[in-house]
Amino acid sequence: MLVRTTCLLIATIAGSTLTLLPATSLAQAQSQPVSQPAQFAPTTETLPIKRITLYRSGVGSFERRGLVDGDATVQLRFGADQINDILKSMVVLDLSGQGRVGGISYASKEPLARRLASFGVNIADEPALSTILGRLRGSKVAIDSDEGAITGTILGGETRPEASGNAQQPINVPYLNILTDGGIRSVNLTKARAVRLLDAGLREELDKALTALAEYRQDTTKTVDVSLAGGSGREVVIAYVQESPVWKTSYRLVLPDARPSDAKPNEAGKEKPADTFTVQGWAIVENTTDEDWNDVTLSLVAGRPVSFRMDLYEPLYVYRPEIPVPTVPGVMPRAYEGGGGGQSPFADEDGAPELDLRRSNRMANEDHSAGFQMKAGRPGAGGARGTTGNQALYGDIPSPAAA
Repeated sequence: MLVRTTCLLIATIAGSTLTLLPATSLAQAQSQPVSQPAQFAPTTETLPIKRITLYRSGVGSFERRGLVDGDATVQLRFGADQINDILKSMVVLDLSGQGRVGGISYASKEPLARRLASFGVNIADEPALSTILGRLRGSKVAIDSDEGAITGTILGGETRPEASGNAQQPINVPYLNILTDGGIRSVNLTKARAVRLLDAGLREELDKALTALAEYRQDTTKTVDVSLAGGSGREVVIAYVQESPVWKTSYRLVLPDARPSDAKPNEAGKEKPADTFTVQGWAIVENTTDEDWNDVTLSLVAGRPVSFRMDLYEPLYVYRPEIPVPTVPGVMPRAYEGGGGGQSPFADEDGAPELDLRRSNRMANEDHSAGFQMKAGRPGAGGARGTTGNQALYGDIPSPAAA
């Protein structure tokens, strides 16, 4: 990118004493027109920059202004690293009141890791060769090594500790297990000279992933389209804040020459040189944008307003927990205690089994409002029964026979 640097004379002070201007005092002379603004020209492609305000906090305010006829789309080009500031601060106004802003569109950028993960060969985390081959389990490969050409299907990868030279500790050596016609073979990947994917689809996916990686790195310029609709001769303003270099200051002290014409006699009658001088303050401004600043009113502010960054350009995805599908079992079957063995917890004092339908009723209809629990009576028994330990647990509920 071509950086154009401009030096502006922002202050000139003449006097008989030397006074240096601090940077904060330069704000009093902050507005210095580079040249008189020209008349607005109708355009349907771009609006010229008319006003720039640079701050010492690393940002600048830019204002574009011009006339727009009918329905038009204003195209603005920014660096990819500037889009976040543009989306955070852009303001579009139709000063005529006879038009409307249709919207602002731009090419979104999917996160690189998410885009690379969508291909058949995931290289988002810059994996090693053994890791890539391990992710291709079930694919056919051909490996050229010191043992010759080996062709087969990938079973998986592993690392084995092996001694290496005079090393005190063994090192982990990657191996790839391959199912061949002669059985399972383990190939030392450090001795492999070439690995060929025999699946044409996987080779194409790997090529697409590498192409996407190159495009992401080369995609440094973005276009923002502002859609406008309305009649003819409408004055439109587009203002935004973007990152800009900090403007710098330097000073010059101009001393006069001692010439006879400027000399003044002193009390002794001797001539002395004039004691006037000039102090100049200069501002150094860098233009890092892609267009020239012609007919622009430039303002330099010595203040440092709060400036922050926010990622509004790249799509963000939040984690969503996965809830399992509920699988509630049906009504439990009736179960009776058989003869012999231990005492059933659902039997009365005589040891006869009885059915507990409390659990099955709750799982069938979840009807807790009735508060009614059925209990099967002892087979062959009728009438009311006395209070038992089971009744003490569930309450004094009459049996169906007693009811």
